[in-house]
Amino acid sequence: MTAPPPADLLRAAALQAAVTLLTEEGWDAVTQARVAVASGVGRATIYRRWPDRRKLVGDAVLTANLAVRHKMAHSGDLRSDLIAELRNIRGELLEGHLVAVLAALIDRAEWEADLLEIKRAVSRHSARVIHALLSRGIERGQLRPQPSASESAALLMGPLLYRRLVSVERLSDEFLDGVLDSYLGAAAADRPSVR
Repeated sequence: MTAPPPADLLRAAALQAAVTLLTEEGWDAVTQARVAVASGVGRATIYRRWPDRRKLVGDAVLTANLAVRHKMAHSGDLRSDLIAELRNIRGELLEGHLVAVLAALIDRAEWEADLLEIKRAVSRHSARVIHALLSRGIERGQLRPQPSASESAALLMGPLLYRRLVSVERLSDEFLDGVLDSYLGAAAADRPSVR
């Protein structure tokens, strides 16, 4: 296995330092000068790669988000696979850098319109596994096509994000089961349509 090129190593070190600054000290701490000191990468290299501070912060946010990786469950049972994914999301919200990054991004994107696309990319990446599971459920006829997989992902993930970022209540197994069962009770393909 070949080692990554030095430029890739420098970029990774700088972005890891930026993520650490972001999660430990907040948005305003992520400057080219601070990242250079924290990463050991030369200031000129940092400025050459990220002449705009917002681009540096944006890349750090995407790096933290892309570092969230887990495999999609493939048990074949839709409920089991979805509950496994909700538990994975809970773990990411409770144990990693993701929640601090999300909180900072949600706040700043309200005031800085150029961060909106980064916010969208983070949202898409965070929901990719649950979206794939829901799409598979729709294709197999287990779920109705409406709401769409994207809308359903929001219905399932929204309560977790609300509890973690707003109300700061526990994300217990019982809560996750209740969220999923409420969704499945309304979206199951064999349930008569309510009009």
